[in-house]
Amino acid sequence: MKTAINFLVALLTVVVLATSVSAAVTSAHVVNVNGIDLSNSNGNIAAFAGQTIPVKVTFTANVNASDVRVIVSLPGYRDDIESRSARFDVVQGRTYTQTVWLTVPSDVNSDDTSSYEDYTLSVRVESKTDSDEFRYTLNLQRDSYKIEILSVENPTRATAGATLPVDVVLKNTGIHNINDAFVTVSIPELGISGRAYFGDLSAQDTDSENDNTNSDSHERTVYLAIPTNVAEGTYTLEVKAEDRNSKDVVKKSVNVAGSASGSDIFATVTSQTVGVGQDATYTMLLINPTNNVKVYTIVPETSSGLAVSVDKTMISVGAGESATLTVKARSNTDGNYNFNVAVYSGNDLVKKVSLNIDARGTSSAISFANPMTVLAIVLTIVFLVLLIVLIVLLTRKPQKEEFGESYY
Repeated sequence: MKTAINFLVALLTVVVLATSVSAAVTSAHVVNVNGIDLSNSNGNIAAFAGQTIPVKVTFTANVNASDVRVIVSLPGYRDDIESRSARFDVVQGRTYTQTVWLTVPSDVNSDDTSSYEDYTLSVRVESKTDSDEFRYTLNLQRDSYKIEILSVENPTRATAGATLPVDVVLKNTGIHNINDAFVTVSIPELGISGRAYFGDLSAQDTDSENDNTNSDSHERTVYLAIPTNVAEGTYTLEVKAEDRNSKDVVKKSVNVAGSASGSDIFATVTSQTVGVGQDATYTMLLINPTNNVKVYTIVPETSSGLAVSVDKTMISVGAGESATLTVKARSNTDGNYNFNVAVYSGNDLVKKVSLNIDARGTSSAISFANPMTVLAIVLTIVFLVLLIVLIVLLTRKPQKEEFGESYY
């Protein structure tokens, strides 16, 4: 009998302990979403698609428990959206508050013009051994006007002097139609930008084989011309979409490498010595190391007492090709002069080539630096020598021939 009683006492103790261990963490709670108490809102609360909402949970602990956390989720949504608080311990009879931030879906009713869709908002307070769940209705509503950049695709590496293509996909995720949408692509650090017109975006995608005008998304490619003199490095690519009522911005990184040649424009000879009043001639070589045709504008920079001219003020150089440019400088006064020839690609300065002319003597001074002058002098001397030889030959008298006697 005593043994039976001891067995019953032990069994009751186990049951009590089990009940104590498995007791709910809390039975009373208050849930506040976006500052609204759900107990006073008939369990319904509205939020805009893509919004991050604060869910504040206040509860009193029924038991001592460790590793307690608050979990807020949208069960049944295809991505199983969920957010959790950090783990914490609770003491029986004490009241605790935890705020969990939940980002709701941004593509609510993407193909429907209705203003909202109902989801289940689950709030759980759980420990290692137990969990309490409370459910509410959450109305997710599309923004009235919302333009969204769905995708930005571009090469991660670009070359100075080349063109960077940026492919952009734009979508209307609002309730109303979007009219006259534009996308601007830029690299602010380089001061370059490009713009594309995306037109109208419908709130409801009714695009079909017979009607391709009512689409809620469009795709365009924007091209950016990278300057030739840009420093190698990593830059921020900014894509901004906007219409009259909304805008969206996406930022990415792009690596820009220098041109294939560090010095693609140079003079074969940078200094000339000539007579006063004579032309000093320089040849410049322009090399285009990029994969695109480049058009250069040539601007000579003169100094006082010096006249500088170029045979071409604009040169088009094909991809991977080169071209030559002739520069002439003249001074009517004796002296040493420095001057520059600036080369531009569009509005960007590519390079300045520094040249020098040393004008000496009078206007009749001979410049041995000019090969045409030297050749003319040599030909003149040869002609005079030949002329003298010819005169000598013509003026010489022929010698008389003497005949001796013959004996037969």
